[in-house]
Amino acid sequence: MEEEGFYRYSAKFISRKNGTNLVDKIAYNNRSNLTDRNTGKKFYHRSRGKTLHSELMFPDNTSPGFRERINTPEALASEIEKCERRRDAQLMQEAILAVPCELALPQQIEVIRSTVNKVWVSKGRIAQIDIHPPPPAGDPRQVHAHILLSLRNIGDDSFGLKNREWTYQKGRSLIREWREEWANAVNAAYERYGHQIRVDHRSLKARGIERVPQRPKGQARANIERRNKKREQALHQEIDDSRDIENPGISHEIDDLFFMD
Repeated sequence: MEEEGFYRYSAKFISRKNGTNLVDKIAYNNRSNLTDRNTGKKFYHRSRGKTLHSELMFPDNTSPGFRERINTPEALASEIEKCERRRDAQLMQEAILAVPCELALPQQIEVIRSTVNKVWVSKGRIAQIDIHPPPPAGDPRQVHAHILLSLRNIGDDSFGLKNREWTYQKGRSLIREWREEWANAVNAAYERYGHQIRVDHRSLKARGIERVPQRPKGQARANIERRNKKREQALHQEIDDSRDIENPGISHEIDDLFFMD
């Protein structure tokens, strides 16, 4: 019997309208310290930890010279920031994928890389991939990947015009198709590596399941829960210590029974 796996796919546009600097965003995803080469402003995110894997993927039509110029996250983000003139410019599109935690890291990288290539890079988009581990003391299913995608066509030695098929108005209509592609890729990987697990990209309502959808926990919520858990543990420890002082004769004899060889 097949188990139901953990599925998540969300997408959004990274825009200056929300006050976002793309170098800051890529530094956060990449867990690194980067500098906006246009302004000299520095962004520090290395202290947030490490990624499980990071890489840039380029379409085949990228010229060697242009690829060499933007072959790092800092260089790519700075180049896009330089291209965009509008205050409310859309800078990149981001997809966030739940990565199947039952797979080994090389298998996870394989399924992400093949999907990103099929769905986006082969269509002419540059992709920055960053895989994040679960937060400390978090749910192991929270392995996830941030995929940042370019919105402009690639010219001979620079970015060209915005591709309107990828921007907000038309890009939204493709998200349902991309959700299904990711579910199919995950299920194919589960089958290939012998896991009796499957995911479904459809909503609970579309599948006829009467259950309240779970909200993604996120880093902030996980941090709050972890702090609350530590406070609760400290409170219980204080109560236990006070009981030992009041009743020194019973000590920890019962606890010792659980650790006998």
